Amino acid sequence: MRETLKVEFDGKIHKVSYSVDGGIITVRVATLSKPAQVGGSPPEVIARIVAKELLMEAKQKGLL
Repeated sequence: MRETLKVEFDGKIHKVSYSVDGGIITVRVATLSKPAQVGGSPPEVIARIVAKELLMEAKQKGLL
């Protein structure tokens, strides 16, 4: 199931989507995506951390 959340980055609010499948969370921002293990933290917490990493990457690539 795909979930969405809003993440503040660089003074703007960005809509981010993520899904969890078998202990792996995949976060999507712009045209980028990144998987990570869920571990002991709630998926939304991990999604926010990964989303900020992806937003930095998207900014560097000129996608934002």
